[in-house]
Amino acid sequence: MRSAVTTTPASRPSRLPLTVRALALAASAALLLALTVGARTAAADQPVVRAVLFYSTSCPHCHKVITYDLPPLMREYGSSLQIAALDVSNDVAYQIYEAAMVRYGVTGNRRGVPALYVDGQVLVGSEEIPRILPGLVESLLEQGGSEWPAIPGLEPVVSNPAAIPTLPPYAADLGLEPSEQTSPLSEAIDRAAEDPAGSTLSIIVLLGLVSCLVWSGSVAWRSNPALIGPPSRLIPLIALVELAVAAYMASVEIGGSAAVCGPVGDCNRVHQSEYAWLFGLLSVGVFGVAGSLVVLSTWAVGSLAGGTLALLGRLGLLAASAFGVAFSVYLTFLEPFVIGATCAWCLTSAILMGTILVLATVSMWPQPTPRAPTPRRRRSRRAGAVYRG
Repeated sequence: MRSAVTTTPASRPSRLPLTVRALALAASAALLLALTVGARTAAADQPVVRAVLFYSTSCPHCHKVITYDLPPLMREYGSSLQIAALDVSNDVAYQIYEAAMVRYGVTGNRRGVPALYVDGQVLVGSEEIPRILPGLVESLLEQGGSEWPAIPGLEPVVSNPAAIPTLPPYAADLGLEPSEQTSPLSEAIDRAAEDPAGSTLSIIVLLGLVSCLVWSGSVAWRSNPALIGPPSRLIPLIALVELAVAAYMASVEIGGSAAVCGPVGDCNRVHQSEYAWLFGLLSVGVFGVAGSLVVLSTWAVGSLAGGTLALLGRLGLLAASAFGVAFSVYLTFLEPFVIGATCAWCLTSAILMGTILVLATVSMWPQPTPRAPTPRRRRSRRAGAVYRG
């Protein structure tokens, strides 16, 4: 009995389509294999910048760098940027961290995390890493990339990718919670703690500048400007010293050379920060040179001119020195609480400007108009007459 289902020529499978389909599948597989090999070859030839980031799970600055600063760079450069993240709370990672500091001569308040080592350079802190790293990566890629830093003990670790996390991990992969938020106050305190001695000195100078500004303002508020006297002759001498200090800072900031700094603070970290330039265009040192010249000019007018011009010069000297102190307050505040480093040259400049304001206020303090002497009276004992003389 025949089946009710009949096979028509149209439904019968054809050998030719099957053959064509097999050939197409084989060609696709070959093409896919060729593309994969080609991609791997291209990836191998692609320049790669390799860096090592040392961090701590208890460090809020590390949290900022890992959670907010590095992910955009990793997305931009993809596989062209490889960053190995080592938690210094791990014994092996800490030994590598110590070896890295010895190898690259990291001393003083540069010994801290987050610290990024790339192509023989060391970037430290949540301000320096995001500011310098993008341009450095771009430059190194143009030069053909860079290998892992030459740090003793690092090679066995980076040769085993499973041994360490590489960025971009999620912050939680490094033991950092992305939801963890640090307040501006706690960040300011942490930055000040990076340089305790320098921060203490900066805060003392800061309080002195604020007190000087408030005192000078109160004197000016109570005084009659018309009675202002000639300024002190010490002011131009101090202004010349201020001019020399500002000129030196300008040469460091513009030339990019290392500053000669004292035993307290880190002048170079301050001069290399974004706050060393106003609006990214004008060096703070150049601004200080201009301020010193204004002080000298207004002092000369207030001392040598006469009449209304002298009065304008004296008022200009008070205004220029008060503005200089106010600007020094701003810069001195940035050092411990924002930059995390102190510049001895900057503090010297601030103290000099505060001294100029004090001298200007004291020497030109309006004196009360002297009263005419009252005639003495002599009374005669006998007649009771009064004699005036």
